[in-house]
Amino acid sequence: MARRPDIRDLSSYDSALRRSGDVSIGAYARQQRRKQILIASFGIATLIGAGWLYSVVTPDDLEQPPGRVTIAVECSKEECGYRGMTEIDIANEAFPVVCPRCQDRSCHKLWTCRNCGTQFTVRPGLTDLRCPNPNCGSSAVGATEELPADSDVQ
Repeated sequence: MARRPDIRDLSSYDSALRRSGDVSIGAYARQQRRKQILIASFGIATLIGAGWLYSVVTPDDLEQPPGRVTIAVECSKEECGYRGMTEIDIANEAFPVVCPRCQDRSCHKLWTCRNCGTQFTVRPGLTDLRCPNPNCGSSAVGATEELPADSDVQ
């Protein structure tokens, strides 16, 4: 019986090494593996650095609910007459707010004229925010930041 020639001739492997996706041998294979490890290490170090930078830059007070502010209010009920500071949630609260003294929804935001210093509340329905003082009438008004020392703060 005649022997068939072997079709796997490995005498010349130079052409196989030049093509992409074929077997790598020796120093070239080690160089490629080091390159892959270096790129992966750089990627991991970049992710760790980004995580560290995010933790440094992010404020620590994220646990506090946003939108809680303390404002000066005045109760519109004559028998109560509360005038002081209260804390409200801006996103969910609508005026009038609950009075800390009489527990009725009758507290309105207290405004201050920046021109003459008059403190006043704006009743619902008014769209023109002006000082009620007849001698002033200025439109330079803003929210009251601090109440005078003689006010009723609770």
